[in-house]
Amino acid sequence: MRYAIGILASIVALVASAGEAGATHWQSVAAGCVLDPVYASKAEVSPLYGWISFKAGQTGTIKFVCPVTAWTERPPWGDANPNTFSITYVDPDGAGAGYGVSTNVLANRSDGDGWTNVAGIASNSYPHTSKALVSVGFSHAWDEYARYYWVTVEMYRGSTAANVYVSGVQIWSDQIP
Repeated sequence: MRYAIGILASIVALVASAGEAGATHWQSVAAGCVLDPVYASKAEVSPLYGWISFKAGQTGTIKFVCPVTAWTERPPWGDANPNTFSITYVDPDGAGAGYGVSTNVLANRSDGDGWTNVAGIASNSYPHTSKALVSVGFSHAWDEYARYYWVTVEMYRGSTAANVYVSGVQIWSDQIP
């Protein structure tokens, strides 16, 4: 019994320290998003690894949308407002123009009156040529009760010499109240 209590205390300590490092409010693997039907024939979706890439021989553009679902319970580490957006991707030429990934977090008032670009990332602004996790901060009064949120992703492949991959996206807070 004493051993079980010690293990439970260790798990609680690990969870608490993980929360202090940054709390994910929402995340999705790319395969969990919705492909735009216009581009779906070019896309390869891996349910095993969760990524989206181009099918062999395909070039051009792929677009998909990731609906951001509201969390019904706040995490145990508090009610920190989301302030960071992240994406994991591969852009084989980094800041070059031959391949690319661009993404935005968008918000629309639930009454349909206006939308806002909350945050965005363009892979061609970064030098990474292998798998990269890129994050940007944002300031936004997050309110999932008055707004709908979604993430748009656009992938570009100009040549079949290499491929572009998107693994997933996250919206999180680096502030622990």
